[in-house]
Amino acid sequence: DKVLSINGTPVQMDYVESSLDFDLASKVTRPVKHYIEHINSTAHSVYISLVERSDHQAIQVPEGHYFVMGDNRDFSGDS
Repeated sequence: DKVLSINGTPVQMDYVESSLDFDLASKVTRPVKHYIEHINSTAHSVYISLVERSDHQAIQVPEGHYFVMGDNRDFSGDS
């Protein structure tokens, strides 16, 4: 549901505003919500697409392994 969790704990996100995002590669404008995400003492801007996608699957990271996520969660093939 577009909530990042680290070790089962949801990461704090503060809503900023709704806006439009223009993707230079695809030339598509998408409605997004802008949040500030707080991981430890670092804050990041996060833009969550309001366009529904159905190809996401839950995963479990095995003990002793790492999960690496791209910086473009909703519009990237690596996340």
